[in-house]
Amino acid sequence: MTRFLRSTALALAPIMTPAISFADVPNVATDIAPVHGLAAMVLGDLGEPALIIEQGDSPHHFSMRPSQARALSNADLVLWVGEGLSPQLHDPIETLAETAHVIELSNLPGIEILESRTSAMFDQDDDHDDHDDHDDHDDHDDHDDHDDHDDHDDHGSEDKHDDHAGEEEHHDHDDHAEGADHDDHDAHADADDHHHHHHDGPDYHMWLSPDIAQIWVKAIAAELSEIDPANAEVYRQNATNAVARLEEAREQARVTLAPLHDVRLAVAHDAYQYYDHSFDLNIVGAISDVDDAAPGPARLAELKAEFTKLAPACFIAEPGFDIRLLQAATEGTTTPKVVEVSPIGAGIPLGQDFYPTLITGTATTLAGCVD
Repeated sequence: MTRFLRSTALALAPIMTPAISFADVPNVATDIAPVHGLAAMVLGDLGEPALIIEQGDSPHHFSMRPSQARALSNADLVLWVGEGLSPQLHDPIETLAETAHVIELSNLPGIEILESRTSAMFDQDDDHDDHDDHDDHDDHDDHDDHDDHDDHDDHGSEDKHDDHAGEEEHHDHDDHAEGADHDDHDAHADADDHHHHHHDGPDYHMWLSPDIAQIWVKAIAAELSEIDPANAEVYRQNATNAVARLEEAREQARVTLAPLHDVRLAVAHDAYQYYDHSFDLNIVGAISDVDDAAPGPARLAELKAEFTKLAPACFIAEPGFDIRLLQAATEGTTTPKVVEVSPIGAGIPLGQDFYPTLITGTATTLAGCVD
């Protein structure tokens, strides 16, 4: 079903502003708030994307609600990070959005994918050896290859979701779908295999990289232009403006975070590897793993043994974090300062300002570690 956005009158636009057509603007459904924010920047005044995973829910384990199912059913374009982040979205997308264009953002070309970390403590030498390469972003030409998304014939195969589903060997949709109860997704929320089988693969918290966000913005604009050619120039111009805002946010965050380069940080949930990698931070360990599974005794013992030698100066908690886990990991050591950040941007108003605010607001909060 296509939603029609109608306007009885259009405000006078500045000269050279692309003409806007409100008829048949695609319905866009997004998985998480950061993706929603990027899609909102590209849509601009043409429309507002739907959000599937609400800001207070974890993308790693959530239950589908009827309103979220309707958003998928109505979608002309579905944007999601991928099954590695939210496996319980796989079946609903297959069944409810079977006629929609689907972009699994983690599969787009040009993304530097980081591997998940399996231990509680991180090897900082490995993590930071090449951070200097990220300090100089003047050489940003490699992103220009995505401006026109010229290689969109390959991406176009995603328009037919069956073709897209078969692109990745680890996405065996037929096997996954067989016997699945699409009306009850609660079983996915607590299934241990979904919590752990991605540990040896990519880290899917890649939205916290502003450079990756730029790639996503350009891909979203290219796909919307293909679906809605009448507004193609609007999408392209919005994407250009969005990239400029992302650059500005990245530079602002880099300045804010400069004093933290040598400050030992620990996190509640190993969700910040891309942010760490982008801004040359010194995150040394995490209470919960990349899938946000509850830490076991062995993990807490590993953290405690290392923190006894050299405790972190600051701890990055998330909303709802059980502070007793930090107390167990740092027992007998200096208690670190605690700041609270949501890697998914809980509490940030949805809309076109969401993503820049996520990047700069996270930086401002972390800067409190050295106040």
